[in-house]
Amino acid sequence: MTELPEELETERLRLRRHRPSDAGEITHLLDDWEVVRWLSDVPFPYRFADAEDWIRTAEKRWIAGREYQFVATLADSGAVIGHMGLAIATNGRVGSFGYWFGRRYWGQGFATEAAQAVIAFGFLDLRLERIQAAYHPDNGPSGHVLVKAGLMTDGIKTIEFKALGQAVPCPLFALSRQDYLKIYAA
Repeated sequence: MTELPEELETERLRLRRHRPSDAGEITHLLDDWEVVRWLSDVPFPYRFADAEDWIRTAEKRWIAGREYQFVATLADSGAVIGHMGLAIATNGRVGSFGYWFGRRYWGQGFATEAAQAVIAFGFLDLRLERIQAAYHPDNGPSGHVLVKAGLMTDGIKTIEFKALGQAVPCPLFALSRQDYLKIYAA
C-alpha cells in the first residue's frame, strides 16, 4: 500500500490527524448532551482527560492500521468543528464509519462533505470492500448524511450507547466498493 494521506481537503473543510493541542476544542464541543446523546461510545459529561485519552488512542490505532480518525476543521480558520473516522475490521476489508460535529455546525452540510471525503479515502486509499455505519433511530439528520454520502439501508444493528446506558436497535447503512465506483467514478 502506498503512503496514506494524513490530511483530506474538501471545499470548506480540512480533515487531519488529531493533535494533542486539539483536546480543549474537542472537550468544548463534546461536553454537550445534545451531541453526546447520539454517540455510542462517548461518556457524558465529557472531560479534558477524555479528549487527551481519545487523541492518544486514535494515534496508536492509526499507527497500527486499525482506525483512521480525522478531526474536522474549517479550511479558512482551522477551527475544530467535529470528527470523522473509519474503524477497520480485522479482515482489513470493511470499515465502520462514525462521526460527530459540534452543535453550532449542524445543518450546514459539513458532515456530508466530510463523509464523502472519508468514504473516498476508505475506498481509494485503504482499498476497502465495504463501508458501513449505523445511527440512533431518533437522529434522523444522521441518517440523511449517510444517504447523501451514498450509503444504502442494510439492516439493523444493536448498539450499546454508553451515555444513555442502553442498547438500541439502530438502522445500518452500507456501501460496497463496487457501488461506490459506479456512483463516483462515472
